[in-house]
Amino acid sequence: MRIAGHPMHPAMVHFPTAFWSLATLLDGLNLVGVTHVPTEAWYCLILGSVAAVLAIATGWYEYTRLDKQLVKLGSRHMILMCTVWVLYLAALFSRTQHRVLVENPSITTYVLSAAGFFTMLVGTWNGGHLVYRYGAGRVPD
Repeated sequence: MRIAGHPMHPAMVHFPTAFWSLATLLDGLNLVGVTHVPTEAWYCLILGSVAAVLAIATGWYEYTRLDKQLVKLGSRHMILMCTVWVLYLAALFSRTQHRVLVENPSITTYVLSAAGFFTMLVGTWNGGHLVYRYGAGRVPD
């Protein structure tokens, strides 16, 4: 998916990355007792997970257009980032009962959030590697 010749995937990924990172930060602050903000983290997880659908859709479009030599790295990026989505969805559902926020999330919630964040670091590094080292998605001059 391109607008004015520019791939949409790089623009879309900023939204789930920002929301999920903020959710993890808020979870960390909540876990160590600095603040009690489970509602804000919950909304960040929801927004990040919804925004990820657009990032995944535009990423799939770009993936199908990768040069053959980049498919392995693109597959690794895609698998990592889909794993991130699943981890954050699990973190969201672990703090939700009957579609209502649980005020005191379990340690499982925090572990899922942290696992999502660290997996996201590796996955986004792979995506950046595709773009900045190999020029994936770039329109030839």
